[in-house]
Amino acid sequence: MAAAAAAAAAVAAAAVAAVPAAGPGSAALAAAGAAAAGAVEVPVSQAELLARELGIPQGKAAWILTNQPVLGSFPAAALRRRLESLASDFPWTTAELSVMIMRHPLLLQTQPQRLQEQLGVLGRALGLEQPHAARVAAKQPALLGAELADMEARLRQLASALNVSSDRARAIAAGQPVTLLMHEQQLQQRLRAMAEALEVSKHQAAALVCACPRLIAASPATLGAKLQVLRQCLLGTPEEVTQAVLHMPGVLEYSAASLESRVSGLKKLLGGAKALRTLLAEEPSLLTRSPSDVSAKLEALGTMLGLEQPQVLRLVLRRPSLLTTSTHAVRGSWSALSVWRFSPGFKAELIAEHPLLLRLSAREVHGRCRWLRGLMLRSAHMHATLRRVPPTLLGAILLHLPAAWERLEYIAEAGHEGSMPLMDAVQASSARFRAQFPEFDKWRSFSCGSQQGQVGV
Repeated sequence: MAAAAAAAAAVAAAAVAAVPAAGPGSAALAAAGAAAAGAVEVPVSQAELLARELGIPQGKAAWILTNQPVLGSFPAAALRRRLESLASDFPWTTAELSVMIMRHPLLLQTQPQRLQEQLGVLGRALGLEQPHAARVAAKQPALLGAELADMEARLRQLASALNVSSDRARAIAAGQPVTLLMHEQQLQQRLRAMAEALEVSKHQAAALVCACPRLIAASPATLGAKLQVLRQCLLGTPEEVTQAVLHMPGVLEYSAASLESRVSGLKKLLGGAKALRTLLAEEPSLLTRSPSDVSAKLEALGTMLGLEQPQVLRLVLRRPSLLTTSTHAVRGSWSALSVWRFSPGFKAELIAEHPLLLRLSAREVHGRCRWLRGLMLRSAHMHATLRRVPPTLLGAILLHLPAAWERLEYIAEAGHEGSMPLMDAVQASSARFRAQFPEFDKWRSFSCGSQQGQVGV
């Protein structure tokens, strides 16, 4: 035993002595350690080349080369050509390529033609073109060695476990390729553990995976911890928080610390836990917004409408989606809101009563205002009537316009102005409107036929 120990020590000493005198770089140290363990010694030049081309530390480059001993015999020029081939022939970024090689060093030994074939197999299994298949392979390099029949079998298992179609299963697998490496038993175990951690049914757990495929690879303990953080921060019932998660599973991709910070910030901005729960009941995606983003939206709304913070909060409580709409889009809709030159106060009052108008695109708002302006120009009665209505009623007309414009057009063209209050004409049921204006359907048919004839000409 003593003789064996002495021999091992001698080998290790010889390996250390064999390290080139170029300096104590990490690649040299890794090569020395590998030689002491009986692996092939890695030339420093190759490790440096691999590290430089992939943007990784020399120690990791040395590990890749020692993990695949045959690469140690590659001339530096051949290794460079192989890296250049991978970078030019396949749509991987340098970062993706470095991660792939670190996770799957055999990639450096795979001939480009063979790699093309492997990507083709992956693409056929998932119904993807090669560039998209390459993106999937970058997430899970082990799939490059999988057989088509095996992947098709895993896809059938995935579709059965999640109760989805084959096409949907392919999309989920593309979002989380690790599912193609799971046996049916593993998949079922994951879903059960996930359901238990989140206190939902297995069917609901499957729905979460369908909406956010990456969750299937998350630790059940971590998912459970995130749920508890949300419950503690939101101070709601377990059912309220669970419903928010079921409607916006993406929140489970944040860390527990990030969720705690995010919810705390939103509570301060929006008036406490109760107000936040009220907003989340209608707009669960609010949990994916950063407090700084929400703060900017509140400030922009206050500036546009000339409202103080309490008034802005009351507005967004009525229409929470304003906090998930881009500020640029809201400003565009606000600017487009002009049937005639509205005063800032008139426009603010109109929006305070009908905030949904700011959720319409600027183009849609402009189109409705333009049509109403055209109606006013064609009918003196409509012009006088609309200029007298308060902003709350004008906002209601703009919101109902897609369903009411034919009625207003008919009343103006048929000379029935004043025969029915304007808001009644806009909001009346179809039966009531037709009962008061029996000729409406005939006019409508004639009007549509006339328009079609003009288009035909």
